[in-house]
Amino acid sequence: MTKLITGQALPNVVVTGIAMTTALATDAETTWKLLLDCQSGIRELDDPFVEEFDLPVRIGGHLLEEFDSELNPAELRRTGYLARMSAIVNRRAWDHAGSPDVDPNRLLVSIGTGFGSGEELVFSLDNLRARGVKAVSPLAVSKYMPDAAAQAVGLERHARAGVMTPVSACASGSEAIARAWQAMVFGEADVAICGGVETRIEAVPIAAFANMRIVMSTNNADPAGACRPFDKDRDGFVFGEAGALMVLETEEHAKARGARILARLMGAGVTSDGYHMVAPDPSGSRAGQAM
Repeated sequence: MTKLITGQALPNVVVTGIAMTTALATDAETTWKLLLDCQSGIRELDDPFVEEFDLPVRIGGHLLEEFDSELNPAELRRTGYLARMSAIVNRRAWDHAGSPDVDPNRLLVSIGTGFGSGEELVFSLDNLRARGVKAVSPLAVSKYMPDAAAQAVGLERHARAGVMTPVSACASGSEAIARAWQAMVFGEADVAICGGVETRIEAVPIAAFANMRIVMSTNNADPAGACRPFDKDRDGFVFGEAGALMVLETEEHAKARGARILARLMGAGVTSDGYHMVAPDPSGSRAGQAM
């Protein structure tokens, strides 16, 4: 175990496995290739709620797969959609890393999310109103809590070095990786599964952000060209579904098992602007401090 002692170097942290599911593809390699080919996963939404509520935003990026077929009945019974996605992407990342042999006491899980599984609360409320108290599943709370995705992975991997869920809007996944790195250089873990996941595109978030006027793009006529954050004519962001996880290891642990090292995580910093609910501080001072 590395101890933090003045003058002693921090342990190196490396990436040994990655997996993702996006609106472009169901794996990281294909997603990356399509991005380099300037392909977009943003399409016209065909969800019934778009017409039902006459939403001003009619575009978004749905995933190209479902996860139920890869889970057993017990897993389906005790998990919601977000936890199911997290569990499957975790398995793919773990396999990509070569299924590391790690002491569970040295394994950390850090998975961020913005919205979590709020829809599970709505489902339970509908059941309560329609059929009474006994219609509410005893697993309802564990399904809609924000940490459901991380807990699903932590339980499957028997992780005992911590299971955490940073909830920091669009930065949730990045912060989850940063917190995992911090724990590892502090000597608290040898291996971490970290990243971010998000639930389905739903009507309420679209309506709320659309009512902010300048936040979401309403370029419904050009779905593929709607998301252009660095364009002077940009008119807002676009919702896209995704889950992306990676396996981090101390370099010592990775080399000891002969793992293939994909990348190095040289450092991480977390700050906040204290400026506005959705707009970044134009000075960029705290973003610069994080870097």
